[in-house]
Amino acid sequence: MGARAGGPGRGGVLYRGRQGMVWPSLGWMAATLFALIGMRNAAPGAPPIGSLIDYVAFFWAEGIIAACLVVTVVSGSRVEHRKRVDAAEPAGAGP
Repeated sequence: MGARAGGPGRGGVLYRGRQGMVWPSLGWMAATLFALIGMRNAAPGAPPIGSLIDYVAFFWAEGIIAACLVVTVVSGSRVEHRKRVDAAEPAGAGP
């Protein structure tokens, strides 16, 4: 049920729907990016940087979230730019 509610197809809807900059999504990813540091430091025993937990999970999670944030900003910027160009174009000037 969880896969149907918010599974992999949900991200495609945002991109195909041409939503532009989805600010709540950007805020959520940025907050998660910085919240993971606090969660890592709350691990039992506060392991030093470079320990096994970092290589197995933390660095991967940080990298994936950072990459998703960059892709979301770039694709949202492209959509917003295209909306502005289409709005500035006269109604009869299209191909």
